[in-house]
Amino acid sequence: MPWKILVVLAFPIIIVSLFVLFYVAKPHSKKATVVLVDFVNNTGDTTFDHSLSRTLEKDLEGSTFPHILSEGEVRSELQLMNEPTAQPITEELARKICLRAGSKAIIVGSISKMSNSYSVHLSAAGCGTREIVADAQEQAATKEAVPEAFKVAAAQLRVKFLESR
Repeated sequence: MPWKILVVLAFPIIIVSLFVLFYVAKPHSKKATVVLVDFVNNTGDTTFDHSLSRTLEKDLEGSTFPHILSEGEVRSELQLMNEPTAQPITEELARKICLRAGSKAIIVGSISKMSNSYSVHLSAAGCGTREIVADAQEQAATKEAVPEAFKVAAAQLRVKFLESR
């Protein structure tokens, strides 16, 4: 008779222990990642050629936003794909990297000049589905105002992207 009581008492303890061991103690999966496409500069101003992709990465970083594949991680994926590592990361190439790395989305950004103002556009799209999950657009009246417009657009994209999850 006492062994039956022990079995009844041990069963919930075993179940809780297994739950803790397999569900709580182990991470569910590695953090979701996104791939940045090289920023498209439609202004003709070379000032924006290389700085905006890194600025976007810094503006989007945060504990709640998915991990952005670093330049080194992207180059490693390119090597594994037998692709040249020094090439620009176009939208199509980013999609291939995204799928290969098991990432969630690609982030595409562009800047255009309209008369005397600038337009910054950011969007996040699923790797395989190409479905836009978040986008943001902001205007800057002058070249000097572009960094602030960029920060506003990045903040909007971050919020919309996190809401879409």
